[in-house]
Amino acid sequence: MSAAWQDARANIAAHPLAWPAARLLRRIAPSLDVPGLGVVVSDATLGHEVLSRDRDFVKNGAGSIASVVTQAFGPSALANMDGEAHRQFRQRLGTLADPAHAEAWLAEAEAPFSAALTELRAGETVDFASVAQTLSGRLTLALLGAIPDAPRDRQDAAARDVHALGERIAGALQLSPLGGSKLARVQRDHARLIAYAAQAFAREDLPPASLVARLKRLGCSEEQTRGVLSIFFVAGALTLGTAIPRLIALLIDSGELRTLRANPDSINTAVDEGMRFICPIPATVRIAGCDTALGGHRIARGRRIIVLTANCARDDALFPDGDRFDVRRRHDPRARYLWYGAGPHFCLGFALAQRTLRHVIAGVAALPESLRVVRRTAARRVLLPAWTELQVRLDRAS
Repeated sequence: MSAAWQDARANIAAHPLAWPAARLLRRIAPSLDVPGLGVVVSDATLGHEVLSRDRDFVKNGAGSIASVVTQAFGPSALANMDGEAHRQFRQRLGTLADPAHAEAWLAEAEAPFSAALTELRAGETVDFASVAQTLSGRLTLALLGAIPDAPRDRQDAAARDVHALGERIAGALQLSPLGGSKLARVQRDHARLIAYAAQAFAREDLPPASLVARLKRLGCSEEQTRGVLSIFFVAGALTLGTAIPRLIALLIDSGELRTLRANPDSINTAVDEGMRFICPIPATVRIAGCDTALGGHRIARGRRIIVLTANCARDDALFPDGDRFDVRRRHDPRARYLWYGAGPHFCLGFALAQRTLRHVIAGVAALPESLRVVRRTAARRVLLPAWTELQVRLDRAS
């Protein structure tokens, strides 16, 4: 089975109806007004426009995921903030995950990945889905300054707990308000996440570069602090935890790990192309904040716009032959990193995510033999397509 079909399996398992429908919509029109759903955008240029025009297309409103985020995390979770309030808050936060901090946090968190490489060299089979979940959870705890002062096995258990909690919370997000029992479950999980941050707040030796220390120095209110930490817990841990196994599987299935072993200078380009191809967050939602127009559609205030990021990332106009994975592809700057967002809401953890992905792929590419997938299992009916199991070992026969 080809690399493209293997990755499609993860998408179809996650969204058995929505994924094929999205692929069909891409071939019908760059943007389409779908009754009962909203204006669906598959064109990369239009998608970038929607995300950049943050005064016209806002996060909040009836039918938005942001309104559900507010239910779960409160009004200051960044992912649900709009306009001037959002701009001022982002300006106060500044560059939280610059390359230097990203390097320090990765050094503190990467032990599970180093152990996995050692096991592979010894001929063992490694589940990169589990490794990625532990690594991403540890990264989140490191950037918060919340890694427990405990033996590594307990640190890893806390990291996996963070990932599992984030996964459950993200899985509950939807386009309609949460009901009583579902909201109660999300709030219980949220309280457990925030408990990790509370432990960090209590530390006298809190690392000055940590997110918690930064928020304390900025004088953020308790509500603002809880909101920002919540979105980092959920988005940070979950996105990397799902992206890493899919990217590794794609490189193995396509045979391109051999290319990277022969030419390590291609690793950065390969990571960018891999993220374009897998597009970990397949869609994002905005609400028209005023009567406006987009791509030939007149859009009334309150109308929902769904940017199908996974379609935008395959737009042949900016990514020729977009359904083909090509580690040598140079991305058109007009849509580069669109899968991280665009405009004022561009991913705050971009530098950390990129540094981590490049570190992981460089480590895997440097192994002495090729890798093969022994077994994989796709997550079913989840928000973010994922491999819940990706068992990999060195292919000695190659």
